[in-house]
Amino acid sequence: MADYVGLEYSDYVITEAGFGADMGAERLFNVKCRISGLKPDAAVLVVTVRALKSHSGLYKIVPGKPLPDGMLQESPQMLRQGLQT
Repeated sequence: MADYVGLEYSDYVITEAGFGADMGAERLFNVKCRISGLKPDAAVLVVTVRALKSHSGLYKIVPGKPLPDGMLQESPQMLRQGLQT
């Protein structure tokens, strides 16, 4: 309802979907957009450098153990690989 009211008074409405793609984004796209019929024109993802590096596939991360030394170094290549996955 708030999005419809916002669209009556503005050209743009920003919806904060919450933390995590598994809860916030999933709820936004699979529930709210389906029921309302509204379709987003853009989405912004906020991620950490560490998350992108972990998605590069270059290192095995084991819970409870320290991160591999290579992940703590600057590496634009790791970030690029993490963005591709």
